[in-house]
Amino acid sequence: MLAEIHGRPVRHHRAWLSPSWAAHASSVLSAEARATLADWFSRGRPAMICRRLPGDPAGDPAGVPLSVTLPAARWLATLRFTVGRKGISRTAPPLSLTEAIAGAPPGWRAPLASLDRAAAGVKVPLFVFGALAWQHLTGEPYLTSRSAVELLFRPRTRQQLDGMLSILRVREDGDGPRLAGEVVLGWHDAVAWRDLALGRRRVLVRGAEHESVMDVERLLAGLR
Repeated sequence: MLAEIHGRPVRHHRAWLSPSWAAHASSVLSAEARATLADWFSRGRPAMICRRLPGDPAGDPAGVPLSVTLPAARWLATLRFTVGRKGISRTAPPLSLTEAIAGAPPGWRAPLASLDRAAAGVKVPLFVFGALAWQHLTGEPYLTSRSAVELLFRPRTRQQLDGMLSILRVREDGDGPRLAGEVVLGWHDAVAWRDLALGRRRVLVRGAEHESVMDVERLLAGLR
């Protein structure tokens, strides 16, 4: 079943496509892109649900915007396309940090495991997207010395949010990889957690199909 919030596909969730996915694609894809994606999905690899961007082809209004980022050997190029829901066989939440650690460089694993335990201590599960997630899912190289670990988390209370931001601030100056990513607030509003950690009063909010700038206090009002 397609993971949804209020009928909308969820950003950063993984999507596995059916063998007939190309018949349901509403994007114009080059022959090379179609061949690359056909090979990708034949290996059992997922795409990622992403935000519909202005200028994307209208196509099927119920279509799901997807992306696939190719490994470093393919210049980390990202293919974006839209597929009707009948072309998607199943979806799953983002990869947990617990799972993804196995795909990280050896020197990153202990700091990431420590971060994962600290997050569990405030009862906020951590997920990952971006290069670390792709590297774990495919077994191919994505990470470089400049890569950041893109974290995703959804606090339920203001106390959980403050606890996670405190944990992340401490680790900014410690050993291990650079950290980045988003915190999800409410149903699907995502904000760069670093903006909140820095105490910004207005932040860019990314929704399923829009971006807007909001006052932080208004944005956090929904947390208990």
